[in-house]
Amino acid sequence: MTDTDVPTLGPSATELLQQERLVAIGSATLADQVVAALLPPRAVRASRSCVPLPVARLVVWARDGSFVSAMGRVDASGTVAATLVLDALGWRPGDRIDIRAMREVVTVRRDRRGLYAVPKRRVIVIPALARHGCGIRAGARLLLVAAPEHELLIVYTESALDRMLTLYHAAITSDESAA
Repeated sequence: MTDTDVPTLGPSATELLQQERLVAIGSATLADQVVAALLPPRAVRASRSCVPLPVARLVVWARDGSFVSAMGRVDASGTVAATLVLDALGWRPGDRIDIRAMREVVTVRRDRRGLYAVPKRRVIVIPALARHGCGIRAGARLLLVAAPEHELLIVYTESALDRMLTLYHAAITSDESAA
């Protein structure tokens, strides 16, 4: 693996949709919908082929409590304060975790076979390979989103947030002009 390789997840999005029936939007929590877009079914998570992130449909959701979020600044070693989200997930120092990077998003899952562990300082350390692959530099602000029901931490970069905000406001403008 070279410095430019980014760890990736399972099969294509089309294959995922064929392998696993997604929960209907009306009955799924916000976390259910986001997690379904980010992670392949458990049976295929060990695969290393690339899964592109689907473009999420923009929907106005009421906060349903399925996420706990915090903002943090990453330092030169990749460390981000994460006490609030780690507490929400119930993760403790020493818990083994798996960290994966995909474009501008880093996912962190508790995994007893994980290469990394939650440090005693209640932080998350994003490995250099993941930081490089996602364009995360020292001083960058990150959005940390815990989905406790799914035992998942999602780390969004500033550029991912910029893209989401742009799409969100474009959709609002489009909806208003169509009305």
